[in-house]
Amino acid sequence: MMMMMMMQGSASSSDETVIRYSSQYDQKLDPFTSFSKRERLRKYMDLRPYDKITLGMVSGIMHV
Repeated sequence: MMMMMMMQGSASSSDETVIRYSSQYDQKLDPFTSFSKRERLRKYMDLRPYDKITLGMVSGIMHV
């Protein structure tokens, strides 16, 4: 009985792990998400230093 309960507990945690990591894996394969992240990084790298500072301060204020 105890062994069966342990197996059920590990199966549900195993299922949660599979669901969590499969969604992360799918996001990495999504070409639109990859493109969006690359473009966002490219645009950020093109900013001047004081623009990066301003963006960082505004982002910090908006997340509070």
